[in-house]
Amino acid sequence: MPCRDAMTFTQPRHCFRLQKLWLACVIATLGPGFGAEQDLAGKNNRNQGKPMMKREVLEKKLTQLKAKQQLMEKAWKEAGNRELIQFFVDIMPRTLDTERCSIFILDPVDEKAWLQCGTGMSEKQLQVPTKNSIVGRVISSGQHVVETDLQEQVGVHDVVAVKTGFITRNALCVPVHGVTTKKIVGAIQVLNKNNGMFDDEDRKTLERLAFHLEMNIENIYLRQELAKISLEMGKKIRLLERKLGIK
Repeated sequence: MPCRDAMTFTQPRHCFRLQKLWLACVIATLGPGFGAEQDLAGKNNRNQGKPMMKREVLEKKLTQLKAKQQLMEKAWKEAGNRELIQFFVDIMPRTLDTERCSIFILDPVDEKAWLQCGTGMSEKQLQVPTKNSIVGRVISSGQHVVETDLQEQVGVHDVVAVKTGFITRNALCVPVHGVTTKKIVGAIQVLNKNNGMFDDEDRKTLERLAFHLEMNIENIYLRQELAKISLEMGKKIRLLERKLGIK
């Protein structure tokens, strides 16, 4: 691993403690408003014979939920300095003479790794299992992986080929270590070396990139819960809209 003194694209570590505290505070502020609509159907059953909840109360709850969802989405989009990450994804294929570069974030709950950004691809366009995939092997072991002649092998890369039309011949993948969590939080992968095979210098270059981006990638890893909260809020918003007759 490169020397810590060489890091130039990172933020002070105390920022991540503040971000984790901030996330806890944001979730706490959801309070009763976040869960109050969780089972409106059940409440209606219990309240048979009682007056229906006034429309203005439902409208107020709907407005509050939409405001909170916007806060979650804004915080999620600002996580991890995505512009910096995308910049490196754009230049790495030219640097290593490869066709593609991709960065994956681990979702420890679903046991998958999802695409944060990649050459010619959008966020979350791909998900790969942590088992039986190159990215998954790297995240699980914490060690780099080099694969050759993948077009002759059967694996997750074949599923990706069907979805994207991209045929993988060879791959180099390295882990991304979390600074505060001390865990593997993701992986960086480059595909299809144009001339020759991946060598030790390629590995060292990709590991240096992983080192410089580890705080940014860990930030996204820690905040991915925001996206899930926003999704749940969206479900509650649609439930309230149906009750209010809003299409």
